[in-house]
Formats: sequence, structure tokens, C-alpha cells
Amino acid sequence: MQSLRLLVATAVLAVAVAQPDRLSAWDPTARDKTEECVKFTEFTTDANAKCPMFDLCCKQPDPLNGDKCKEVVKKCETNDDGELEFTCKYSNCTEMITTTTTTTTQSPRQINGASVYSAILSASALLPIFF
Repeated sequence: MQSLRLLVATAVLAVAVAQPDRLSAWDPTARDKTEECVKFTEFTTDANAKCPMFDLCCKQPDPLNGDKCKEVVKKCETNDDGELEFTCKYSNCTEMITTTTTTTTQSPRQINGASVYSAILSASALLPIFF
């Protein structure tokens, strides 16, 4: 039984060490747009246009929208294997506030026969006015 506990503890520790980014704390003052901007570059087949497109995507967030970042790390360069490496990270930004929105819908209304009958009687009472 003790060896099973040791095995489980070792497996959990191995997963924690293998994936440190997933276990790190969320930083509300940082933004990582690398993945978003790399997807943006996939719209071109011209290798010479990929870095300018990445730079276009990886620009400062809109300060008029309330997002002000003081530091930007932007990189689009070729590595030793001839492949492009991208980085687009903002830091020291306006703190991102998370919110939860709950939407409630009105339950469907039931129409009962008495109210329909009452509405028809009221409308028929007004008919002589128009004819």
C-alpha cells in the first residue's frame, strides 16, 4: 500500500515538473499574445511577410480601451534551424479584472383560456365603433 502511495506521489510530482506553465499563478498585469499573433501570420504564404504581419498584430493594446502596458517583448527572428521564432508579451499592464456575468431568461408565459376569451370579448365590444 505504501509503495502505491509513493508511486502516485511520484507521478503527481512528475506531472507538476513537466508542466510548470500550467501550474504557475495567473498574472493580471501581463498579456501573452504570441499564439494569437502566430495564427495571424498563417494567413500569408510569403515568408518575408510573416514578420511584418506579426509586428502588426503585436502592437500595444489600445490605451483608449483602458489597457496600458509599459513593457513589450516582441521578437520575430529566424532560429538556427531556419524556422521563425515568435514572442509577443506585454507586462506591467493595467490590471485585468475578471468578471462573471449571469444571464437570466424569463420563463415562458402560459396563456390560459380565460384570458384569451376575455381579450376576444373586449375586442368584439370595440367593433361597433369602427363599423
